[in-house]
Amino acid sequence: MKKIDAVKKLKKIVQLTVKNETYDIEPEMYLKFHLREGLELEEKVWKELITENDYLKYYKLGIIKLKKMLTRYEMKNYLISLGASEGVVKQVISKYDEKRYLDDLLYTKDYIQMKKYQYGPLVLEHQLRDKGIDFDLIHEEIDKIDEHEILSHQIPKKLTSIKNKPKRQALLNVKTHFIRNGYSNQVVSSILEKTADQYQGDELKLIQKDYDKLYLRLSKKLSGYELKSSIKEKLYQKGYQLEDIQKVLN
Repeated sequence: MKKIDAVKKLKKIVQLTVKNETYDIEPEMYLKFHLREGLELEEKVWKELITENDYLKYYKLGIIKLKKMLTRYEMKNYLISLGASEGVVKQVISKYDEKRYLDDLLYTKDYIQMKKYQYGPLVLEHQLRDKGIDFDLIHEEIDKIDEHEILSHQIPKKLTSIKNKPKRQALLNVKTHFIRNGYSNQVVSSILEKTADQYQGDELKLIQKDYDKLYLRLSKKLSGYELKSSIKEKLYQKGYQLEDIQKVLN
């Protein structure tokens, strides 16, 4: 038997004291089991009380967390991190599934829709797998992404924003940016090739500026042919065309 030695009503819970141990009980359980000081409960009833109380406690905590959309995997890890048992976790998630509070398919669709202009399929796949989404489900939705349509707008926009680098370097930066963010190398290269003429930097102005900086620094230790060759090499490494470099050097 379990005898309730004391009952203390707090703002959100009811505290029971049983043999100098304190238990936080949800108000619903307090009412359902008609709990009061001096009440004696059989072991079977006590275990039922604690089991139902644990379920309700973690169910409520999960609902608060669901203010932000989560996958089933994320919710499971969250509840476990709070101390919920595997049994309670399964019970809570089952109820969430029943009420459609958790829906990995809907989550995947919404996630891709929100992120597809920021990340390509490869990165999105990795992010969704980290969230515990089923591999087949991920690919079913990722295969619907039209990379060509997205990049046809994103690449020119990115390219025209780079005006402080030579064209060759700007093109490389744009390509690296989109490939690193998970878009297809083939699609990126194809669109970049077609939109390269949208580069808006003034290369002659840029090369003159870099030439002046290099000359000021290198002329302190080099002169004549060595100075000219060193400047030429460094300007080429920066991505300038040899014919444009030659115009400045002459």
